[in-house]
Amino acid sequence: MTDQLQHIRKPPRTGKAARSGTQDEIVYAHIFDAILEQRLAPGTKLSEEALGEIFGVSRTIIRRALSRLAHEQVVLLRPVSYTHLRAHETGRNLVCRLLLEKKKNTTSN
Repeated sequence: MTDQLQHIRKPPRTGKAARSGTQDEIVYAHIFDAILEQRLAPGTKLSEEALGEIFGVSRTIIRRALSRLAHEQVVLLRPVSYTHLRAHETGRNLVCRLLLEKKKNTTSN
C-alpha cells in the first residue's frame, strides 16, 4: 500500500500545499493536490497509518485531513477500514465541481 502512496509528498508546483499553515492544513493540501494532479488513482485505499508515516504526523492529524476531504466529497470514509478516493471524480471533474460549488456559494450570499 505504501508504494501507491509514495508520490503523495511530491513538492507541489502550485496549489494549496504551497501555502503554510497548521499540520492539518498542510497534510490536507498535500493529499488534495495529489488527488487533483492524479498522483493518486481513483479507488486508492488511503491508510491512516501509512499516511501518518509518510507525513510524520499522528493519525489524529491524518483523520482531520481525511474528514475534511470526506466533507468535500473527495474521499469516502469507511469506518474500521480504509478511506477510498471517490472512483468517479478525478482531477478535471473535481475542479469543475469545486468551482461550480464556489460560484453557487458566492452568488447566493
